[in-house]
Amino acid sequence: MTGAAAAAAAKVWERWEAWPDPRRCAVLVALCLAVRLTLAWTSVVIETDGPVYIGVARDYASGDYLKALDHPYHPLYPLLIAVSHLATDDWERAGQLPGVLLSSLAILPIFFLARRTRGAPTALVAALLYAFSPYPARFAASVLTTGTYMTWLVFAAWLGTVGTLDRRPAWMFAAGLVAGLAYLTHVGGLVVFGALLGGLAVQEFLDSRYAARSALATALAGTPPPAGELPELAVQAPARAPAHHRTHLLSLALLVLAFVLTAAPYIGFIRWRTGTWNVSKKVTFAEMEYHAERLLDDPRLVARESTPPGSAALPLGNLHRKRAHVETPWQRLLVATQGVLVDFTQSAPQLLLPFFLLGLVALGKRWAALDRLAETYLVAFAGANVLPLSFFAYMYQRVSKRYTTPILVLLLPLAGFGLLLVSQGLARARARETGPGAGPATGPDARTEPWRWSPAAVVLLLLVLVGLSLKTFKPIGEDKRGEREAGEWIAAHAPRTPPRVWTQMGRVGWYARADHVPLRATDRYTPARMAEEARARDVDFIVVDRHVEGTPPAQGEAPADGICPGFLAWAEGEGSARLQRVETTSKLIRQREAKDDIYVFAVVR
Repeated sequence: MTGAAAAAAAKVWERWEAWPDPRRCAVLVALCLAVRLTLAWTSVVIETDGPVYIGVARDYASGDYLKALDHPYHPLYPLLIAVSHLATDDWERAGQLPGVLLSSLAILPIFFLARRTRGAPTALVAALLYAFSPYPARFAASVLTTGTYMTWLVFAAWLGTVGTLDRRPAWMFAAGLVAGLAYLTHVGGLVVFGALLGGLAVQEFLDSRYAARSALATALAGTPPPAGELPELAVQAPARAPAHHRTHLLSLALLVLAFVLTAAPYIGFIRWRTGTWNVSKKVTFAEMEYHAERLLDDPRLVARESTPPGSAALPLGNLHRKRAHVETPWQRLLVATQGVLVDFTQSAPQLLLPFFLLGLVALGKRWAALDRLAETYLVAFAGANVLPLSFFAYMYQRVSKRYTTPILVLLLPLAGFGLLLVSQGLARARARETGPGAGPATGPDARTEPWRWSPAAVVLLLLVLVGLSLKTFKPIGEDKRGEREAGEWIAAHAPRTPPRVWTQMGRVGWYARADHVPLRATDRYTPARMAEEARARDVDFIVVDRHVEGTPPAQGEAPADGICPGFLAWAEGEGSARLQRVETTSKLIRQREAKDDIYVFAVVR
């Protein structure tokens, strides 16, 4: 049985290896696309930020480009949504299309990078892990920038690796264009550009070091040092070293030129609209510090500070709690870095973490690396993109798997090789029981011997893919279904069109097709004051969950996490003359598979 399985696996592998690259690429993209289309089609609710991106896309579609560009979010992703809307009348599907399509193409640089660093078997495994990994697939199928940004990131890593190590200036120009597209999608694209510059500088240093050592060896012995003495360098004859400097200089010029051509128009627009040089229209670090100190000095302060035109709302939610226990900026930065590392490890499925660790060990031990310098470049590129997240978390007091997942994707070749190492160990154990020749080659001979797929490798890979799929194919937003049902009920029973809904749950306003009046976590109200405010804002419905109440603060302490402690009991009691609880089916009120109830109150005129 085992021999038949091994023979079948070997036959399939031989056929795969006989295919040309275009056919293999088409199969991988089609597989990745099928996974993401399935997730997009079965998604339950839109992501929290999705309606905002779609609102900007509608401005593009209506021709109001100035209003769209004035939004704090970077412009490329909403523009892609507007283009996608030409193919579908459903704005939510249009918001999913850019991430679905572009992230499916991202499987190609992962495949080629893994093949260059660890060979064809690792390339196939890494591509399959990317196709079925939960967070890359689920974020790509959501109305979020993650899928689009992830694509630019991995393409920049691939183009930068080849362009830098193989000294191809044209590839560096393409990498600069992709880094510019990443910046137009998210401000993190500046880090992508910085990582490319850093990689080019390091390679120039390595080439210069070899040129100096080669010249010294030539002067002393009349011959250049053998290539084997410097395996980590792209060794060249001394006479060609000056050409490397010219190539690096040309690559640098083309990289900067491409990025400037792509990014400069938007930076110029920000300068024109705000009067200051900046790379984003989101709230600045100085503004965050000012408002944070105000909130820390006076915990009872309702954070309604004005921000410059076009700036984002201040994300100060529980800032007083998150920062009260730290004193200096260095302490805050350390706490933020800790949060980034935790989210970074959690963005990888626990099933893959042992393989990631084993892949890192293999990198350090130089186990069967086809191009160790390229693998080191890739890991360093990922690390360079991780570090700025600590500063981002320090500024905004939050980080998310949305930001760490694209970076983690770059390390999938390590996980793929780690998985194959485990399968090799299982095959060796089986070989000791059944006789020699049952497993693939390992160690130095693995670079020359043809790969032999063992039954252990096939079974382990299938088990891992099945384990990943259990989480990957869970419908997106199943635990938030109640918000959609509440919004759809309001749309069907509203006294006017569009209704005005006051809520902290943006999805409710989206599915109610309503004018959404944000109920911010920094707003503090008494129950009666909240009812008066609803009337003053001409609101038809108030939609809240248990988080509206929080825990009443003790005397002298900071306010509770909730917006309005005691609101629900008051609204159903003496406040019933002002707010009428909407009694509908339990399907509306209760979120299935969620901890919280949703409460819909109609404002009594």
